[in-house]
Amino acid sequence: MSHPEVVAAPWTSLFDELEDLGPRPGADVGAPMMSGRILKTWENVETGLWRCTPGGWPVENRPDEESVIILAGRARVTDASGRVTELSEGSTAVFPRGWYGRWDIDEAIVKFYVSIK
Repeated sequence: MSHPEVVAAPWTSLFDELEDLGPRPGADVGAPMMSGRILKTWENVETGLWRCTPGGWPVENRPDEESVIILAGRARVTDASGRVTELSEGSTAVFPRGWYGRWDIDEAIVKFYVSIK
C-alpha cells in the first residue's frame, strides 16, 4: 500500500516559489503587481498563495467563494454598505460568491486562500 507524500516546510519558504502574475486587472489606485502559486486543485476547489503589492480596486459580483488567512502585510476591504475591515497577519475573512466591495492594500499582502468555484 502506498502512502501519500507529506511536504512540510515553513510557509515563508514558499514565497520564493511564487509565479509572477503581472498587474492586478481593474486597479484604480497605484500599480499593484500580483504573484501566486496554486497549491492544490480538486473538483471545484483550489488552494494557493497569493501576493500583491500596494494598490486598490473594486470587486463587483465575485464569481466564487473565497476564504483567506492573511500571512503578511496590511489591507482594508470595504463592503458594499461601506463597512471597512482591516486585514493584517493572522486575520481571516470569507468573501461570498456575489460579493461587492473594494480591496485597498497598504503593505504588500500575502494570503493563503481556499476558493470554491
